[in-house]
Amino acid sequence: GKPPRAALAAAGLLFAYAAWSHLSIAWADDQGAAVEGAGRALLYALLFAPFALWPLDGRSAYVVVGALGLGIAAIGLVELIKLDASSEPARFFADKRLSEPVGYHNGNVALWFLGFWPCVVLAARREVPPPLRGLGLAGAGLLLGLALMGQSRGWFFSLPVVLAFFVAVVPGRARAIVTLLALAAAVLAIADPLLEVHDSFSAGPELPGLVDRAAGALMLVSAVLAVLGLAVGLIDR
Repeated sequence: GKPPRAALAAAGLLFAYAAWSHLSIAWADDQGAAVEGAGRALLYALLFAPFALWPLDGRSAYVVVGALGLGIAAIGLVELIKLDASSEPARFFADKRLSEPVGYHNGNVALWFLGFWPCVVLAARREVPPPLRGLGLAGAGLLLGLALMGQSRGWFFSLPVVLAFFVAVVPGRARAIVTLLALAAAVLAIADPLLEVHDSFSAGPELPGLVDRAAGALMLVSAVLAVLGLAVGLIDR
């Protein structure tokens, strides 16, 4: 079917804004900053348009959203492995907060939570195959732990609002709430080594040990969540 008129209008306005941003380069005082801003606006429009204009049914939407969540979880796992294996783990941090791969801790935590919610949906849905439910639960736990290491004050205030919205609109609310409670309990169980990286941070020889304990605890909990999600999925079916 055709995309809704509202989606067409939104995409058109976003591309118009990107075009105007490129025109503004001609009279900008700082043309370098204007070029960067215009490129960013165009990137946002290009990312927005496929999802806004692609009519998805329920199953296709779950596939796309699930792939997004698991893809970001895979990025998080790679970064955690790189952090644990690095001889200079301090370069992954800014102001004692995990800031890679984005390079800014607030943006980093936003990335992890962008993948967290789709992973929760994947883990909580009965019709999702059990192996994918296990991966979804493990991915959500991994991303939640990485977000905790990011220590984002912005997310501290915005998370309750996003959580309330998620619970209000997600299909299968009861299952989603149980999944969230299980994830919260799992990450709280390893909160000490995750937070100790920030609380006892130093660029000296102690940091690799702190990182190793945090990474080990997070990988172990993620593995346990994968098994738990698989088991629940098998029982649930």
